[in-house]
Amino acid sequence: MVAAVFFDLGDVLIRTRERAAMRALAARSPYGEGGVRLKLRELKRSYELGELGSREFFGDAAATLALPPELSFEDFRAMWNRWIGLPVPGTLAIVEQLKFPLYLLSNTNEMHHQQCRSLLPLDRLFRRQFVSYRLGTAKPELDIYAKALRLANKRAEDCLFIDDLRRNVAGARAAGMDAVRFRSAGQLSGELRKRGIL
Repeated sequence: MVAAVFFDLGDVLIRTRERAAMRALAARSPYGEGGVRLKLRELKRSYELGELGSREFFGDAAATLALPPELSFEDFRAMWNRWIGLPVPGTLAIVEQLKFPLYLLSNTNEMHHQQCRSLLPLDRLFRRQFVSYRLGTAKPELDIYAKALRLANKRAEDCLFIDDLRRNVAGARAAGMDAVRFRSAGQLSGELRKRGIL
């Protein structure tokens, strides 16, 4: 019997557009789009795990990408946040209908999380928001599921997890949770109905 539902954020609740952010940064860097993506890979991971704060990430990224010295933190944040698109059609309506304790479980960083909170009513919809930059671990590591379950005071076997990535769904199942790979709001609705929770 499902007692709680955990939702991923990117490409489940809101679209992600990595290329839009990479293009914006590449326009201010001597490196091309591919070079920017490659150079930011490790920094992005550290930022997502909370090893860097937002201003530290900006400083390190500006140096790594040789961004113009006049580029401000606010300018950088605007470019970085182009990664975040529009809400995924239909998912929010499903979330609003669920009468279970709801939690967010996302690999994200502080700037993107803040941007998503400004675009979606996350604080109202979810009892807790478990995000990688605060937990210091990321999906699909078993540790993040264990931490989220402990903080939510829920048993894995009583919880459903929804994510768009196969590896994260596999991680949740390995942690003992039921899990659904998200493809569309219509498909998710069907999966929830099969489980008798919608």
